[in-house]
Amino acid sequence: MGGYTLSEVQTWREFLGRIIHDPQEKQRIASLLNISPVTLTRWTSGESTPRTQNLRQLLQALPEHRARFVELLPEEVGKPFRDPDLLEESTENLEIPALFYSRIVNAHCDLPAILRFNAICDLVLQQALKHLDPHRVGLELTVITCMPPGEGGKVRSVREIIGRGTPPWDRELEHHTAFLGAESLAGYVINMGRARVVTERSEGFQFFPIVWGEHEQSAMAYPILLGDTIAGCLLGLSTRPKFFLPESRQELFAAYTELMNIAFQPGAYYPLQQVELCQMPPYPLQQSYLTHFRSRVSQLMMRERLRVNEAERLVWQQIEQKLLQLQMQGAH
Repeated sequence: MGGYTLSEVQTWREFLGRIIHDPQEKQRIASLLNISPVTLTRWTSGESTPRTQNLRQLLQALPEHRARFVELLPEEVGKPFRDPDLLEESTENLEIPALFYSRIVNAHCDLPAILRFNAICDLVLQQALKHLDPHRVGLELTVITCMPPGEGGKVRSVREIIGRGTPPWDRELEHHTAFLGAESLAGYVINMGRARVVTERSEGFQFFPIVWGEHEQSAMAYPILLGDTIAGCLLGLSTRPKFFLPESRQELFAAYTELMNIAFQPGAYYPLQQVELCQMPPYPLQQSYLTHFRSRVSQLMMRERLRVNEAERLVWQQIEQKLLQLQMQGAH
């Protein structure tokens, strides 16, 4: 890379020039921006200047270099990219595209029942990520569902089912699951049956005993409701404080959550008065109970001659009961 590092460059053009010195990286960026590699060279030489939309796409293509790139932009050019609240949301389509509704209806009609839930959730999550986080600043979306009622006929916990994210989160999060309860934002929203936004970490500490992850700066959860019944919620986590503050973004988040209803079977919903979530142990204490889930399902299928979905339901309920007991023991 020619004798000095990216940290030593003085202008954004020079910075971009160092990045596209690698021919493969140059071609990758040009393809993502749908421009000629020659155009990138002209930007670095000063022969031409990218439009705001080109800059936005360029930052999206280089998430690992975004902070330094924005720092090097001239003040009048870089201001919208430095202040997240000034990103040009008014130019973005704040409604779910009609064609996407059609796609979801078609999937619901065409897919076999055993594939329908995961496939539709995946479609909605992928579209919601592109729509809510088009600049890939960092957003994680997770579908969380109610566990079937246990003793006493009450829903006592909820469980992460499927998730998707943009960097720094993994693109696919279905291999990670955890039980949540009244101690979590998702649990609060499901218990109350209404949405909640936590605009930044300090607010979260005031209202909820939230355990924030490394990258999480703001959060929103919206219940998956059907009349006076509830199936779970959609949880969003962002790397940016106040990401969920704009009302337009909250409305879009709500619209995607409501669209999730088409993925759920009628039996997944429970009357709101039936939901009385308990506290659940923190995730590190859950891991040993979750590790052998698949082998336990296989053993139960062979022993009881059950179908896979029946065996999974029973094993999840067994794990839930163990975790509830563990939490009760820890509370005394």
